[in-house]
Amino acid sequence: MSSLESYIHSKLNDEQYAAALHTDTSALILAGAGSGKTRVLTYKIAYLIFGKSIPLSNILAVTFTNKAAKEMKERLIHLSEEIVEQGIAKQWIRMSRNNNRIGTFHSVFLRILKEDIDQTAFGFTNSFGVYDTDEAYSLIKSIMKADNTDKTITPKEVKWYISKLKNEGIDYELYFKRANTPQDNIVAQTYKKYQTQLQIANAMDFDDLLMYPYLMFRQYPKILEKRQTLFQYILVDEAQDTNWIQFELMKQLSKNLPSAASYWAERSGVEISQRWLWEILRSKADPSTRSGWRKLWNITLIWDDFQSIYGRRGALMENFLNVKAVWPDIEIFKLQMNYRSRPHIVQAGSHVIKNNTKQYEKTIVPHREGNDKIVVFNHTDESSEAMNLVEFIAKLKEQNNLTRSDFAILYRTNAQSSPFEQVLIQEGIPYKIFGAFKFFDRKEVKDIVSYLKYITNPRDNVALKRIINIPNRKLGDTTIKKIEDTAIAQEVSMNEVLLAIDALAGPINGPTIERLKDFSKLINYIIEKSEFLTPPDVIKLIISQLNYKEYLLKEEGNNQQAADERYANIGQLINMGQKYEQTGMAELRRLLDEISLLTDAADNSEESIDSIKLMTIHASKWLEFKYVFVGWVEENVFPLGNARLEVKLLEEERRLMYVAITRAQDHLFLSYADSRMQRWQTMYNKVSRFVDEIPDELKKLYSLSENRSMSRPSFDEGDMVKHKLFGIGTIIEIRWDLGIIKFQNASFGVRKVPLKLVESV
Repeated sequence: MSSLESYIHSKLNDEQYAAALHTDTSALILAGAGSGKTRVLTYKIAYLIFGKSIPLSNILAVTFTNKAAKEMKERLIHLSEEIVEQGIAKQWIRMSRNNNRIGTFHSVFLRILKEDIDQTAFGFTNSFGVYDTDEAYSLIKSIMKADNTDKTITPKEVKWYISKLKNEGIDYELYFKRANTPQDNIVAQTYKKYQTQLQIANAMDFDDLLMYPYLMFRQYPKILEKRQTLFQYILVDEAQDTNWIQFELMKQLSKNLPSAASYWAERSGVEISQRWLWEILRSKADPSTRSGWRKLWNITLIWDDFQSIYGRRGALMENFLNVKAVWPDIEIFKLQMNYRSRPHIVQAGSHVIKNNTKQYEKTIVPHREGNDKIVVFNHTDESSEAMNLVEFIAKLKEQNNLTRSDFAILYRTNAQSSPFEQVLIQEGIPYKIFGAFKFFDRKEVKDIVSYLKYITNPRDNVALKRIINIPNRKLGDTTIKKIEDTAIAQEVSMNEVLLAIDALAGPINGPTIERLKDFSKLINYIIEKSEFLTPPDVIKLIISQLNYKEYLLKEEGNNQQAADERYANIGQLINMGQKYEQTGMAELRRLLDEISLLTDAADNSEESIDSIKLMTIHASKWLEFKYVFVGWVEENVFPLGNARLEVKLLEEERRLMYVAITRAQDHLFLSYADSRMQRWQTMYNKVSRFVDEIPDELKKLYSLSENRSMSRPSFDEGDMVKHKLFGIGTIIEIRWDLGIIKFQNASFGVRKVPLKLVESV
């Protein structure tokens, strides 16, 4: 054993060491959660450089996030410095944080395209630019407008289809041959013109960064040979999350003929250098001998089938269940020691995931000690769940001298953040949403709130400008500007201009005038009905009259799952309004007052370092926390209701639960409610089957009930009060449960504040 091997062995356990030093054939490393897979990859690269004298330029390491790539580079630099300083390596190998052989799929293949695209007939030079999502959408929209495309399919839908085709390696010429329906023809024609415009602009979109390398390697074998020769060793992190085109790129690059040098040496007893291998293969090798060779590969795959949770995004976990069909001489290694979590958390995750069938067998063993239990909270409803958990977190923080950053609240979908956000805002507790907008910043929430604002105050020009063309009423910016300019000139509201819209029959054409009249009729109808409806019913009326659900589906390019998730946010807005039980505009204004205050408080709360983290389980995958709370753990919620009908979907939901469990380092809390407002009605769900799959000896049940008075806090006008965000102020006026308060801090001024959010001074 060399000094380098001894050094690496001292830093890794036996499983990790065996995987890191295996370089003769391909390797599939089955890595459990918290098993140190990034550590293994780093040490493997270091061993290749210092132990096998492989130049860093001949090693390709692919990750799924920029954060992961940055972390690997930093670790490699640190490790290299340590190896040289200790005299293990004879010479320094220059490392760079800008190394472009370590990165995400898109960053790596962007660099490859920049180097090789000018050798193709694809119509790009190596100075091409990259369009972001908005730029790509804008181009597709312009093409469809110029073509006067049938409005049965939206630009967003077309963009979604084009993206899907590119990630399946299908260019527009191939898709033209497959087009069968009128919709297919629209997509195909737009796709062709879109790619032509990209070529004219010498620009690619994000999906092109993977599609063109795939096509380039297929159509230009010499370019592929060059890359295969260059990348002697390929390492792929989180390989279970690869989609079709990413998997194909891995297969293309990893069939590396230069690695056949070792095989030649075995057969002939002659060592062959990489420099001369291709010359031997092409001119000196006996054809009969060459034809009998088997190809060797040089790819290392880090794979955790327990954490494969992106099936809906195209991840093809099934490809790896039989990797030997692709890489016949691949060796399988298992990393089964969990260094992250305490035993009860590791064991809980193992008990849950073992109920899946299509996976490799792994036995995850905890390295840490402890005898704690998972806490299962039971609540009456979602409001009490949010309040109870936030209060519980506050107590834990105070009692154990913790920071807010030690806590994370996880949930299945983005919409489920709303109850937690409302309580955190009301209590003045800083929080940060990972991977999504805060609830009141979400477009669909802003749309509906703007409708509410306009019907309660038709003079609200800001609200009108937002909603006048949502959903699309074919009212362009020019028309809206004419209305606004007229209002400013006449010193009236835009609504008053709409009431007399016939006066603008000259500047605005007849069909547009009629569409504006239709909009006014719709608003007047909603206003008339709203006088006799509660706030939740007003929201239901709005979304019904707008066909807003269909609008969201079109907005999401016919992606039903994405549309449903956004629609669920409106459901949470309705749930928020359930406590307003009276009818009429006054009650609706009370709801809007609360929303305004919550939005303002959220905007003014600092997302400081010391903040509670909120995120979906998907967003949490690469993170870990001391205390993890998982909410909404009920049947039909988690797992989703449709997952019960299909084994494949249910198993992915179970893997998602496994990810949630294994984010916890020290303590795990699972939370469910007896009832929730779902689809605008009270639903009674039992606790999730995933909780039942955890043995009783690993968990304990806490039943929490809400014991809070719903009566108005006892304050009088003139009282001095304190608000957690706005500071000290004086109550000027009381309107039931709202106080008009003048705050001493001039920047906050006079505000409407729910009295339950202040305390006496």
